Amino acid sequence: LAGGPWSALSAGDQYSCAVSDALYCWGQPDGGRLGLGDPGSPVTVPTVADPSPSWNTVAASAAEFTCGVRGAGALWCWGSGPAGELANNSAFRAVPVAVSLP
Repeated sequence: LAGGPWSALSAGDQYSCAVSDALYCWGQPDGGRLGLGDPGSPVTVPTVADPSPSWNTVAASAAEFTCGVRGAGALWCWGSGPAGELANNSAFRAVPVAVSLP
């Protein structure tokens, strides 16, 4: 990928996300898993999903959700997780949302 330097990359089912301080995602946007809201059609180039310069890592999935770690270890998840995969009391989030521990 152009740009960078890239510190993390994760490929899921028909999409990928990478970290270069900010969070970038691209591919098939099903279920909000790109964290870009609703782009409506496939995203063919790395696109900023969250500009915060504190992303450490990201984990794409074989389903329609994604999670990442930001800052000093805060967990964030987004996409479609009807079985609790997002860990944020929601079945759908189109943008990254912080996970709160009980």
